[in-house]
Amino acid sequence: MAADLADEHQARAWIEFATRSCGGVDILYNNAGACRFGTVSEMSAQDWTFTLRNELDLVFFSTKHAVPHLKRRGGGSIINVSSVAGLTGSTFNDSLFQFAHSTTKGGLIAMTRTLAAELGRDDIRVNVISPGIIETPALTTLPKEHVQPVIDAFLARTVIKRMGRADDIAYCALYLASDESTYVTGQNFCVDGGVTIS
Repeated sequence: MAADLADEHQARAWIEFATRSCGGVDILYNNAGACRFGTVSEMSAQDWTFTLRNELDLVFFSTKHAVPHLKRRGGGSIINVSSVAGLTGSTFNDSLFQFAHSTTKGGLIAMTRTLAAELGRDDIRVNVISPGIIETPALTTLPKEHVQPVIDAFLARTVIKRMGRADDIAYCALYLASDESTYVTGQNFCVDGGVTIS
């Protein structure tokens, strides 16, 4: 089902559709998002609001409307996707500034910890994955003159000298969705090739 998850009515409809189609909800994987780039000085109010709406609001709305279903199932797993940008600051170099993106992704890590504390009594686990730079089609939507310097700067700081792959994130998400992680909640899993330790 296609939906604008930053619209609460569409987010609710999406959750209801999933519940009807699958007979219930056990796992919510919050991976959707979109942002605008720039420094604090150059960012417009519209770009700031766009980023908050499409990186924080949509997680709030989807989670809000999934939680009652998870409670009825007796628990489950919520997996949010943040970014190392929420931990390391706005940029790796002077090519692509991520002021709003870093702010929202840091907020998502805090949201995850708060939700874990709030929902643990209902046996709902909430964790977050913070990827480094990952080879995805999304990279091709950015101007090449901005992307390559960011990739180069990232690889210079990481201890595993390659970009991440979608499977690297998927395997972490699979663990957090499975019963193998039933005692894990409120944690931030940095799948970043070691960039956050350098």
